Amino acid sequence: MIIFLITACPLKEVVYLDIRIETTEDSSGTIIPSRGEYSYYKGMTQKITATPSEGSVFMKWIIDGIEETNPSTIITVNKNLTVTAYFEKEKLKYSLEVLEPYGKGEISPTTGTYEYKEDSEITLRATPAVGWKFSKWQVNGEDYSSDQTTTLIMDENMKVKGFFEELSADKHTLTMLQPEGNGTVFPTSGIHVYNKNTEATLVAIPDENWRFVKWEVNNEFYSDEQAKFLEMDSDKVVKAFFLDSFSEYVLSTVVNGNGWIEIEPEKELYTRGEKVTLEAIPGKCSKFVEWTGDVTS
Repeated sequence: MIIFLITACPLKEVVYLDIRIETTEDSSGTIIPSRGEYSYYKGMTQKITATPSEGSVFMKWIIDGIEETNPSTIITVNKNLTVTAYFEKEKLKYSLEVLEPYGKGEISPTTGTYEYKEDSEITLRATPAVGWKFSKWQVNGEDYSSDQTTTLIMDENMKVKGFFEELSADKHTLTMLQPEGNGTVFPTSGIHVYNKNTEATLVAIPDENWRFVKWEVNNEFYSDEQAKFLEMDSDKVVKAFFLDSFSEYVLSTVVNGNGWIEIEPEKELYTRGEKVTLEAIPGKCSKFVEWTGDVTS
């Protein structure tokens, strides 16, 4: 004889999934399941899929406050959930045609045709060749900006052209490079034009806990004075160097016994990371035993 014991089965908890759609003006899309409220046993899964209509784009799902950018995903319904699909109107695309510049210099973007979405911000940069200076940008045949670096907002198809002017024989350029280290320089970084044989004033101001080290002109040492005149008898490229005040160290040596230490290079202060060679020279009737302290062999 078989005896069955009948027991009460626990009831499965029912939870709800609320599916919604949010759209911007002139956008639309479909979702599966369609919008509405659905009931599930707790722990069941549901695949949700969003498909934009023509001229619209799917942006994201918001699932119980969490963003999901995959248009098709699977969710676990383990509690009451609200799921919202977001669609917006597809942005128009515009072309940016960068024309060959007038004069000598480089531009960015380089010459060519590019495609951007509506309202994209594009940065234009111009770098004149030696003996030339940047004059202006033109957009669609109209003067737009005299700044070497400027921006465009793509709200229509555009044609861009950069203009460079040759410097007269009685003018020279001073190109101030970004300084090495932390500090401020005058003239500021960039290209500056001076009359031939006039003097440019160079000024370097170190930041707190930094010190000025030197000026270099055309990659050669020029001066260690913070303020210095520079004769503009040719085009010049200038760079300032600053050094962390806490990056210099004193090397102290002590000799026990009869002998001495040769140091290469030997100087009062050393910069952080600088390599120094120490050689122990024993005196008469002595021999070297060992180094101690902060040395590496």
